[in-house]
Amino acid sequence: MNRFEVKIILISTLVIAISSIVYELLIGAIASYFLGNSVYQFSITIGIFMFSAGLGSFLSSSIKRNEIYNFILTEILISFIGGCSALILMWAFAYTRVYSVVMFIILILIGILTGLEIPLLIRILKNYFDLKITVSQILAFDYLGALIGSVVFPLLMLPYLGIGLTGIVMGLFNICIAITNAFVFKDILKTKSYIKWVTITVFAILFIIGINVSKLTIRFTGKLYQNTIIWSKQTKYQNVVLTKFKEDYRMIIDGNLQFSSLDEYRYHEVLVHPVMSLVPGEKHVLILGGGDGLALREVLKYPEVKSVRLVDIDKEIVSICKENVVMQKLNQNSLSSPKLEIVIDDAYKFLERDDRFYNVVIIDLPDPNNYSLSKLYSQEFYRLLSHRLSADGIIITQSTSPFLSNDAFSCIHQTLKSIFEYVVPLNTYVPTFGLWGFNMASARKIDPGEIQLNVPTRYLDEDVVPTLFIFSPDTKIKEVEINRIHSPVLQMYYWNNWKKWRG
Repeated sequence: MNRFEVKIILISTLVIAISSIVYELLIGAIASYFLGNSVYQFSITIGIFMFSAGLGSFLSSSIKRNEIYNFILTEILISFIGGCSALILMWAFAYTRVYSVVMFIILILIGILTGLEIPLLIRILKNYFDLKITVSQILAFDYLGALIGSVVFPLLMLPYLGIGLTGIVMGLFNICIAITNAFVFKDILKTKSYIKWVTITVFAILFIIGINVSKLTIRFTGKLYQNTIIWSKQTKYQNVVLTKFKEDYRMIIDGNLQFSSLDEYRYHEVLVHPVMSLVPGEKHVLILGGGDGLALREVLKYPEVKSVRLVDIDKEIVSICKENVVMQKLNQNSLSSPKLEIVIDDAYKFLERDDRFYNVVIIDLPDPNNYSLSKLYSQEFYRLLSHRLSADGIIITQSTSPFLSNDAFSCIHQTLKSIFEYVVPLNTYVPTFGLWGFNMASARKIDPGEIQLNVPTRYLDEDVVPTLFIFSPDTKIKEVEINRIHSPVLQMYYWNNWKKWRG
């Protein structure tokens, strides 16, 4: 084996490591997207993948000869299975009831094939080098590839390529490695020369699928949402889809419905008007989340609003909701208001640096279904927020459903009480979501009887407002643990409650 052939083997090791970590992360991301609970999904994905890789390493001992041929064959299989894995999983979730079974089969197959490859490469090189040098070189390139894959996946591949194309691109990398080795080692493979044409054929198939991946993705996700998709993008942070059915427009983020245009006003009027009514005089408003501009639309109905800061982590969502004709109509061009300052940042990091004071704070964040969101409902987060709230200020936060997720709702309430002297829960019925909860909190007394509506509304009136503060026996607040960053019990409460309804 000459120096060029050695370099090809080492480059192959690098690409194998990159692709294996990307496939692993891709499957974990898809599972989180469809099933939620990202910590659980990634833990299961990593555990099964590592076990399967170990099984593959064990099985490699049964390969007694033709290491180059078996390595190329393994690359062909992993390129096709791994490359198409995202599309297969989207199809399984949209059209079957056995998504988890399909996911585990794909994960196990990719893991076994990945486990086969490294021992084969070590055996190929050890015929020409000392075993100690061979193992150190292979492992060094393997670990380097793992690092590269873990960095490029979240920063480059997922945001710019999307879920479907990421898998195809990595599959093409794998098959290119198979093609390269088939031609470099053609003398060793002269009795199996057909392998070159097999690799080229698989490359062509993957390339054709890659050209049509957008159509396939739209078809599968369209089946998933049962509505026409009018806009879809994988941003740096989440998968965002805007759908239409007749006059109903919906935004779905990571598989979770954010709003329906048919009834979103019910949610946003309750989120905004009680707290705005209870703060007299000039208003300086902070909105955390709410990049769709719908809560902001309600805020701007008040002429005494002097300034609004909207903090959202995802620039793409703010942009589409500011520029899209459908969203402009829904939010009444609120994101173009001269009173508004948009800050693209993580809400927690923003509060750590902010030095302004606000007398109205509206928290319109997604449900706490993962750790990064759970920390935005933590005692530490609310303590930071209390330092930015003026003496007469009030905050309100969406707090998930007091019926469907009563433990989580209670946890948010009790966590607020650990920081603020006065905390008042609210709830209302939103048809597309069911019964939904909120919490107002302040250092001063909050009197719901002082709420007066002086702006136009579609849902709230003087008869409806008192009902917001009525809780039935099965929705009343429980004594539960406080949510802290180092002990994110809220996420556990949330998933334990919701799994009863999701099956």
